[in-house]
Amino acid sequence: MKPIIFLAFALVLSRATVAQDCGLYYDLRKGGVYELTTFDNRDQPSGRIVQEVREAKTSGGKTTALIHQQVFDKKGKASSTNDYTVECQAGLVRLDMRAMMNPQANAQGAQPDMDVQVSGDFLEIPAQPKQGTTLKNGTMTVAMRDKKSGVALSTTTISISNRRVEGSETIKTEAGSFACTKISQDVLMKTGMGNLAIPFTMRTVEWYAPGVGAVRSETYRKDKLMGYTLLTAAPTK
Repeated sequence: MKPIIFLAFALVLSRATVAQDCGLYYDLRKGGVYELTTFDNRDQPSGRIVQEVREAKTSGGKTTALIHQQVFDKKGKASSTNDYTVECQAGLVRLDMRAMMNPQANAQGAQPDMDVQVSGDFLEIPAQPKQGTTLKNGTMTVAMRDKKSGVALSTTTISISNRRVEGSETIKTEAGSFACTKISQDVLMKTGMGNLAIPFTMRTVEWYAPGVGAVRSETYRKDKLMGYTLLTAAPTK
């Protein structure tokens, strides 16, 4: 499996007008379009991600949005798409871990004759995180089968642990300069079948800006930078 740029949470961004307790990090209003650019460890662009809020509704104090994500390679060719959900209620934002599915499936080389089944948790971010706060862990499983025979081809499990609010930093991108909350986490990926699953460990660091959302995400392997993602375009407020 190829290393992937971890996007977990880069995903859809915010203003405070839809839900007063959710607006710190996520804008769940229909029609919002955001663009993120991925870079390799030599600062060269390696792809682009465009996300759009397709549906949004609020009921019983809970706001739910459907996000459409499209991934482009470094030549600008569309490589894959997927949909996932973001929820917000009582000051807690919950991000569907299927937000990771596109880069992951593309890295594994999923083909049209494969059936891909995804299950997993929601990653949570409190509206007002404090330095030193430990956040809830999450797990996602991606199972691939041959559509005709039903034979299992591979299973990938992604486990996120040691999520922690590290503090505050200012991050600058093409989209502007942002005062951000910094969050780190460990990632364990296992790909294969049964006892033959191959482990792959990473560490990611993410920066979230109030009223904007995820601004930067970095992925490390054994303390070596593998790549990073930057917010490069967002709607004008």
